[in-house]
Amino acid sequence: MMAALVISEFVMGGVGERKLDLSLAFAERKNERKIDVLVSVVDKPTEIDWDSLQITPLTADQIGVPVAVMDEDRMYDFLGRRAEDERAEQARAVAAEKGLEPTDDLLVDDHVPSEDLVIYDRENPPMEVGTIYSSMPEFRAAVRQHAIKKQFKLGTEKSCKTRYRAYCKAEGCSWAIVGRLMPDKQQVRVLT
Repeated sequence: MMAALVISEFVMGGVGERKLDLSLAFAERKNERKIDVLVSVVDKPTEIDWDSLQITPLTADQIGVPVAVMDEDRMYDFLGRRAEDERAEQARAVAAEKGLEPTDDLLVDDHVPSEDLVIYDRENPPMEVGTIYSSMPEFRAAVRQHAIKKQFKLGTEKSCKTRYRAYCKAEGCSWAIVGRLMPDKQQVRVLT
């Protein structure tokens, strides 16, 4: 059995104690700079039911009295972390009995199909046909960086929201590039 959090409010001005939803208490006093709240610890089941938190009123003799701070071990227990650790250890033991390799790593796949991750060297961006950049402004910046890195003067032939054509202004230089917005309306692909 663990301890539960019970929040109470003491309403001054003769009204006395009353149980009050915490969000309602803040809403009622949005123009005030202070709200007195008492946090009590009571026995509760291991799992925390956050929807059942209650506000318990302060008594007049509790207002302004310092509150003792909970040490780390008690806070760890109070938040249910020790019980979580015990459940995880039991799961590891069961996995070991079944011959599965225990792992502390949590496998996460953050890939969103419509958002391909584009990684490249920003100091020396690739300009090969088929290279993909995450946006048109990023592609333009990469072309400018490429011109700086290769030390040539850059000219812009066409620049709009859907395509960008640039070239080398030096006499006899045939370097040119075209980038066009892909169907996803976000990424840009180098065409030539």
